[in-house]
Amino acid sequence: SGVPSVINYLTEGGYDNYLSREEYLLSFLKYGDVDAILELEEIIGRQFQIKKELNEIFEVDEYNRI
Repeated sequence: SGVPSVINYLTEGGYDNYLSREEYLLSFLKYGDVDAILELEEIIGRQFQIKKELNEIFEVDEYNRI
């Protein structure tokens, strides 16, 4: 449709810091996947950096400390 999603707009504008981690992940993942990622991040004490490109598959890329 040519109109960016709200999440893309917020991310590009630098406003994604106002979203919770869960809200951000839910913008492109299913609830079960988000729950699993959040639980794993809590267990290992690190946060995954997830890179998002248009028309590409989302993948967990690197680790960042929480």
